[in-house]
Amino acid sequence: MLAAAAENGCVARVQAMRRHAADLGASLQESYAPPPDERDRQEADLFETFSNASSAVECTFIWVFAHACRLAPALTLADATGPMYPTDVLGRVRPAFPGAPVTAAMEEIVKAAPYQQIRNLRNVLSHRGTPGRLLAIPPSPPRIPYENARDLPDGTPPEWDMTQENIQGIVNWTEGAVVRVVEAAGSGMSA
Repeated sequence: MLAAAAENGCVARVQAMRRHAADLGASLQESYAPPPDERDRQEADLFETFSNASSAVECTFIWVFAHACRLAPALTLADATGPMYPTDVLGRVRPAFPGAPVTAAMEEIVKAAPYQQIRNLRNVLSHRGTPGRLLAIPPSPPRIPYENARDLPDGTPPEWDMTQENIQGIVNWTEGAVVRVVEAAGSGMSA
């Protein structure tokens, strides 16, 4: 039951991420300084894109955990109580499958800079509101590098360069992360 729910959730989150990213990208192509109603739609699509990207990774990890419970006697679905964020799931799966390709794929993903950016922006959007954005109006001036952006309050990421290319990069990375984990799990999980 948990595996099916996680699988369905992953598919739904990836589809929603794609849809909201496409809507956001199209809106930004139309106007970098839209009227309030369109700006509100952009902010909603921004939130939905990053929330769904993060959730797609989370659902994929929970899917692995559900399958791991069937293969490793030390893991049970009762272990699914409490936090089930990707690092928590990895912490439960790693001892049972230390050398498995799926464990390596999961470790790579939780350490990846794009995952950290997705997670951090999702958390800021969920709990603190909308951070400032760097919106370049063509012809674009030089972009502010991530590490050199101006200081913002603690826990707030630097301004984000909202271009269709960058948004599509998040979508592509997330889809690739999901595929890497699923393919690694499919190559065999031996305890």
